[in-house]
Amino acid sequence: MPVTVLAAYDGSETAGRLRWLERQRGLAAELGGRFAVAAPAGHLVMADVPESVARAVLDLSGTGHGATVADRP
Repeated sequence: MPVTVLAAYDGSETAGRLRWLERQRGLAAELGGRFAVAAPAGHLVMADVPESVARAVLDLSGTGHGATVADRP
């Protein structure tokens, strides 16, 4: 089953935020999936950047026509 871990990122460079991204990257690796960042986004990533969520879903289904989500902020 294809997996993408889509991590919300608000763009701040604080140690906590960067640690969050690394934990999400680790989760993606543990699941054997892809890691992507949706930015700028907070807790409600689907409301903040709905196009990033839609792109991530379409890429998994193979209908994204090559659209990509940023691999790193």
